[in-house]
Amino acid sequence: MGVLEQFQHWLLGYWPSWAAYLVPAIVAFLVLSSFILLVVMAFIYIERRGVGRFQVRLGPNRAGPLGILQPVADAIKVLVKEDIIPSRGDRRIHWLAPIIAFMPALAIFAVIPFGPRAIFTDINIGILYIIAISSLGVIGVFMAGWASGNKYSLVSALRTVAQLISYEIPLMLSIAGVLIISGSLSMVSIVEAQSIPFILLQPLGFLIFFVAATAELNRTPFDLLEAESEIVAGYHTEYSGMKFSLFYLAEYTHAFAISAIVATLFLSGWKGPFLPPALWLMIKVFLVFIVLFWARSTLPRLRVDQLMGFAWKGLFPLALLNLFITAAEAIIWPGFPWQLLILNLLIAALLIVLWSGLFRVAGERVSFHRYGRGIAKGMALTFRHLFRRPITVQYPEQRLTPAPRFRGNLLVWDEERCNGCRACARACPVSIIDIETKKGDKGLIVETLEIDFGRCLFCGLCVEACPVAALFMSRDYEQASYFRESLVVKKEQFIAAEKRPSAYAYPDLEAEMPPQTLLAPPKEKG
Repeated sequence: MGVLEQFQHWLLGYWPSWAAYLVPAIVAFLVLSSFILLVVMAFIYIERRGVGRFQVRLGPNRAGPLGILQPVADAIKVLVKEDIIPSRGDRRIHWLAPIIAFMPALAIFAVIPFGPRAIFTDINIGILYIIAISSLGVIGVFMAGWASGNKYSLVSALRTVAQLISYEIPLMLSIAGVLIISGSLSMVSIVEAQSIPFILLQPLGFLIFFVAATAELNRTPFDLLEAESEIVAGYHTEYSGMKFSLFYLAEYTHAFAISAIVATLFLSGWKGPFLPPALWLMIKVFLVFIVLFWARSTLPRLRVDQLMGFAWKGLFPLALLNLFITAAEAIIWPGFPWQLLILNLLIAALLIVLWSGLFRVAGERVSFHRYGRGIAKGMALTFRHLFRRPITVQYPEQRLTPAPRFRGNLLVWDEERCNGCRACARACPVSIIDIETKKGDKGLIVETLEIDFGRCLFCGLCVEACPVAALFMSRDYEQASYFRESLVVKKEQFIAAEKRPSAYAYPDLEAEMPPQTLLAPPKEKG
């Protein structure tokens, strides 16, 4: 019996029957909403700080100590923002969509057990209820895209339907293995059946469920629904203020729900030594969520064709094979002894390697050596970043003075070689070289030379056009200035020794210059 039923039975002895059924529902909604809001705010803070450390930066650190009040500041910001509805959008559906997207995520927690008796309602088809109710979230997302009157939002909504339906199938099939082992659809019974965590008996099922759930959460590398480079911001492009925050809240509530489901189905739920059951469950939930944003910080986004192909050609067949193998094991070893974990780990590794080898990406066969090791090395790299010192500069406390060399390669001119042919000026595509010459005893003499480096492309065409190698680029970045007029360099500045690059100011360093034409003048023969 769940907590809600216990509360109802207690109230029936004191209040009318209608109140005894209505009040517990209201209290459960308020308690659950408050709890989820606090956990979601913690998720937002942990993810933003965690992703920052994975990317060798600090993350939010201004609002409150260590930035802990940043989610509160964000909540206040969205509450005071103007609510905008597109003039060509459907006003009623536009209002209703964020509510429909959020409520299914909230309803999932009615059957999540936080302890042996800490569950709102223990129904014998709990996992079936979760699958059914979680599928309703796609309706709210599609309504948002349709009601916005925006083609980008509509494209994202259509992608949503295709993606969530595609990944819902392998996700449900991966759960079937757990149900076969536990022999029940009740979430409480599934936890009680885990003498050893089902992640060890169902490693392939866990992997399929985790990947498919990540796709349903629209998180990287499956965030095609909000691909900023393609469809602006996806289905919620036209949303602002509180309605946008409901979508944002729904996304993190779904992440909380998926993490709780993973912990319940595969990680023994509330079970654990010494600590209270609810605390054990929350520890496992936060660990699953950390893995979610760890993958987000590491893996690149898939293309839409790769996204759909991965579901139907990769996860779906593997989920079917996992189901058949689990059913066969249930017939041969009904008790599922712990020795099966070794066999199932080997089967999972073998199936992944063999099945992935049947496909090609960019004409190359998918191999564990390339892609499996690549993902593992990427995850290991971002994990090592957790222990590196962040390189973020805290402005204005740690304001840095710009280096004196930051504005392009300095062009060096050799007056002794120049014959005044003006080939460099003719080759310049932006006409920034101004040369005036006069006749001398041995030919033309450059009287004035002026180059506007503020407009220079640093393309090197002037260097290539010079027939006598009188112009060449330095390897140093020394043309720096805060004033536009100082970027106009004249003849006297080119030949001044203090303006020449260090490698040319010292002959012993000139020998170290690379042999490329644009970096150094050709060496004299003899």
